[in-house]
Order: sequence, then C-alpha cells, then structure tokens
Amino acid sequence: MLIAGRSGYGSLAIALALAQYLTCEHPGDDACGQCKSCRLNAKYTHPDVHFSFPFINNKAQKKETSNDYLTEWREMLHIHPYFSVSEWLIHLGGDNKQGNINAKEISNINGKMSLKSFGGGRKVLLIWMAEYLGREGNKLLKLIEEPPENTSIILVAENTDRMLPTILSRCQFFPISKLHDDELHTFLKNIEGDGDVDLETIVRLGDGNLGIAIGLTQDVNQELSRIFKKWMQCCFIGNGIETMKFIKEHGNMGRESQKAFVQYGLHFFGEYLRYYAIGDVDILRLTSGEKVSVQKLRNKLDFENLQKIVAELERLNIAVDRNGSFKIHLLKATIRIHQYFRSSYSSPASAGIKSI
Repeated sequence: MLIAGRSGYGSLAIALALAQYLTCEHPGDDACGQCKSCRLNAKYTHPDVHFSFPFINNKAQKKETSNDYLTEWREMLHIHPYFSVSEWLIHLGGDNKQGNINAKEISNINGKMSLKSFGGGRKVLLIWMAEYLGREGNKLLKLIEEPPENTSIILVAENTDRMLPTILSRCQFFPISKLHDDELHTFLKNIEGDGDVDLETIVRLGDGNLGIAIGLTQDVNQELSRIFKKWMQCCFIGNGIETMKFIKEHGNMGRESQKAFVQYGLHFFGEYLRYYAIGDVDILRLTSGEKVSVQKLRNKLDFENLQKIVAELERLNIAVDRNGSFKIHLLKATIRIHQYFRSSYSSPASAGIKSI
C-alpha cells in the first residue's frame, strides 16, 4: 500500500493505525487497544512492526540505518505523528544535512523481511517518506512485488512524483486529502481544552494541516514571521548596510530552517495573491499582524510585481533544495525584490521602513 499526502494530513498516523490493526490479536472494526500487540504498538516497540525512514548517515557514530535512530523516532511519534521531514531532520540535529534512505538501509530492510515473525503472526514494514528511497529503491522491487507470506508493506509519501515509477506501479495507491476545519477544531480542542488558545484562528491558519495547526499552538511560526517581516523591510527599503546585516545574521541558518523560511514566504504571498484578487482580508489564513502587513502592501505592490516576487521565492526555494549558497541566493533575491518594490511604488523608499 502507498498512503500519499502531506504529513500534516495524517498519512503517517493512518499507517501507524493500520499497522496496529494488522498485528492486533483481537481485531474487530478496529484494533482492540488492549492486547499485548496493541500495547506494544502504542509504544512503537512491536517486534514485528518495522520502521524505515530518512536519516542522517553518521559513520563516525556508527549510525547508518533506521535501527540506529529508533529512540529519536519514538520520541517524535510520542509527541505527535504529524511532523514534517524538516522537523524530523532538525530533531536529529541535521539542520544542515540532507536526509536519505541509503543502500545499507535497503539491505537491512531485505534482511529483516526475510526472517520469520517474532510473535508468529503478521509482520509489517512501514516506510515513511518513501520518495527518499531514490534509485536505491530498485533493490526493494522484488520484496514489494512478492512480499513474504503474512507480510504487509505500507509506504507513506508526500511527493509521489519523486518516487520511482517501478515502485509506484507495484503499490495500491491511497491519496489522503487535507482535513476539514471541524476535524481540526475537534482534535485541537481535545488536546488544548478550554484554555486561552484561539482555536478558531489556528484552525483557519492550519488550512487542513494538523502539523501546522499543532505548531501554531506552540508558537512555532512566530519566529519565522518575525524574521520574514524583517527581510521584507530590507527588500522594501533597499538599504545596503541593513541588508548585509540581515544576511550576516540569518544567512547561516540550517538547511531545514532555510526551507521553512522560504515556505513561509510562499505561504504569505500566496495569501496576499488571494487578497489582491478578492479584496477580503477576513478569508486569509494569516494572523492578525500578517493581515495588517498585507493591507499595507496593497497600495505598494502591483499584481505584475507581486507575481515576480512569488517567482523569486520559488527560485530561492529551488536553490535551497539544490543546496546552493543561501547567503548568495538570499542577497540576489533581496536585490531583485527591492527592484520589484521600486517599480510598484512612486513614493520615496525611505518612507516605508515601518509600513510593512
């Protein structure tokens, strides 16, 4: 099976629930939740449920397979199973490193799946972020096409376009859509209770993504918002000294933080595009402070240059994905976005320092 959808939509959570059901000793419409297998699954320690996921290859510490990162994996799952691959790699301390499912891990998977089950029942292999298999995934084709008896293989992915067609053709495909707002609200109310958290705003900002919504309850995006707003001020004003100060301060952020920074910018300007087209600020999935910024931008940025800024952010996103020099690409983007601002407004640039 291939369960495909963004991490915040619950694809991993569904895969975990399915693994528990398949290994439950007394299954009905759902896993019983009481048997020994269910109790082990609740701790993610069932000996016949095997996990594989992207990790940072560390030969010096002899961490070269998923087995070597199971402690960290269980820590993340116990928090919640809606985390992104960026959050996972940051948790591993690999903000500047690329995650991977390497050849040794593939050999490890084939070896484990060839053994008999520990409890004499069904075995389950759960591969999270299966697009990270890359070309090495070809070594799993025989296993996926003809699993051993009483063995289930569940692949979880966000971007199926990055997966090998040979693997896709051998899977039953189950796409996962984003959650409805009422589902998000119910989930968050169960974990937050009747506290001071503004659930209505968080649900609107989450846009069907539970991972984002949980992050907002923990103020995860607050720092990103502050840094991005500061960058936009540099872009708008075009002061060389302030720009270089910003790049010196934030140009060394880790690779996963770079991704989060650019994705935040794409989200912000994506919502601004909606506002530009519709003119209703209340429908935007932005915080109250971000909505104020959007309204102030309305008279300072025309539609043509807005599109150019979005395209610039997409180029920056590609550069980050290719592991280019973030400082250089950030400087280039700053200069170009300043030019787009200048061609949009007629008032002196210095007037806008506190306007965005």
